[in-house]
Amino acid sequence: MARQAVRLNSLSEVALTKLDVLDTFETVKVCVAYEANGERFEYPPYHQSILHQVTPSTRAARLACRSHDGNHE
Repeated sequence: MARQAVRLNSLSEVALTKLDVLDTFETVKVCVAYEANGERFEYPPYHQSILHQVTPSTRAARLACRSHDGNHE
């Protein structure tokens, strides 16, 4: 969805908040594309009929988070 927001709104910066809730995870799944009917989409499909059929294609991302108190874990 971030790529879609950048494409539609010409964003140059993004502020992410509430990341401290992720500091307990070693990895998180990040959606990198969508798949439907054997086709891969780098962006959410334009047509709603296809969008409702997609499954996310994810990649595990290793986190290097600090705890919310500022100490490295």
